[in-house]
Amino acid sequence: MESTIKDGTDPDFVWQDYLEDTNSVSAPPTAFSSGFKVGMKLEVPNPEDSAMYWPASVIMTCGDLLTLRYLGYGDDRSADFWFNIKTGEFHPIGWCAFNSKKLKPPA
Repeated sequence: MESTIKDGTDPDFVWQDYLEDTNSVSAPPTAFSSGFKVGMKLEVPNPEDSAMYWPASVIMTCGDLLTLRYLGYGDDRSADFWFNIKTGEFHPIGWCAFNSKKLKPPA
């Protein structure tokens, strides 16, 4: 039985692995524009506790979708996740401190 989340996506799917396995290349970043750039940092809700936040770095952009990696994961892409900027909550770095919100790293 395949593992999927409620929205039908496979939680173990890794875009880079898919490209390598299918001998494919992704569309160039210039084909899509959201204003976000690779390396930018955001504060996003912690998946275990939405009242807590943790910084994440933009790894890849694709229109309204970003691939994010929580800070502290280095080059480990195993916990990278897709993030829709139109439906997800995100804030600039420093927002939590300014709004007295707590930062907690994801487990």
